[in-house]
Amino acid sequence: MADNTISLFKLKNKLNTFILDKFTYSIAQNSSLKIIDTLNPKYVEPIFSQQDIEGTSFENATIVLISAAGATGKTCLTENLSNELGIPIFDLSKHDPVASNSLTGLLFNSMELSDFTDYSQKLQTGKASMIIDALDEGYIKTTVDGFYAFLDNIVKIAATAQGTPFVLLGRTNVVELATLYFEEQGVKVAFLQIEPFTIDS
Repeated sequence: MADNTISLFKLKNKLNTFILDKFTYSIAQNSSLKIIDTLNPKYVEPIFSQQDIEGTSFENATIVLISAAGATGKTCLTENLSNELGIPIFDLSKHDPVASNSLTGLLFNSMELSDFTDYSQKLQTGKASMIIDALDEGYIKTTVDGFYAFLDNIVKIAATAQGTPFVLLGRTNVVELATLYFEEQGVKVAFLQIEPFTIDS
């Protein structure tokens, strides 16, 4: 039986395939977009199990979705990825209800126009990535149509992108819903689940 575990090291290597440019743009205050500047020295790395998706491998996915139950370290994971790779976090728990163009609207309103254009191009060429956290909270704050319109905004960027422009995290039921939607749109996705910590961890 094939080993379906993925390490954090392997995930970081995938995101950094094209050597990411660190996110150094200025961000508007009170934005739900943030970058983590401080490394947590006590962080314990998780192990992920990869859920089978027909026709897609971890290596060729352009979107990585990560699910877990509550209080299993999703926030600490996003902060570690942001700090280590220099990529921003879009926190849906701190954002208005999402709908069509919420993603591009966030970037446009949070950054200078020239920075927005530059960063958008880097998402397409594998030189930038973004973490979208609290997908489940984004789902419950909007309508079903609004949520799918938000996912369409992600699809528009990811469908023709190199590398892995997006990592999405949330509770399992909403991550499964998003995975099915992305598959229907022809986007290659990898679905990972955070495994429980061992006694040693």
